[in-house]
Amino acid sequence: MSTTKQVLYFTAGWCGPCQQIKPLFYKLMDETPGVEFTMLDVDNEDCANLVQKYKVEGIPAFFFVKDGVVQGSLVGADKNKLIAGVQKLANL
Repeated sequence: MSTTKQVLYFTAGWCGPCQQIKPLFYKLMDETPGVEFTMLDVDNEDCANLVQKYKVEGIPAFFFVKDGVVQGSLVGADKNKLIAGVQKLANL
């Protein structure tokens, strides 16, 4: 059985901090093999069920998920905490 590791990034086009941290999200995506990175627009109706499931209360929001279980989360555009969260998930 293979392990699934995901970083879920809840964002919106109108959110300034979301736009500021997006380049780092893409950089981490390119540099972190074995981890799936998914960007979800909170204004997209197709994402509404995931916004509710993960109880997103602020954006940008990141959820670090292993095999469907949230291992950690981050709300806000803290670059160091995002890097740390991705590294921790990658090493699980």
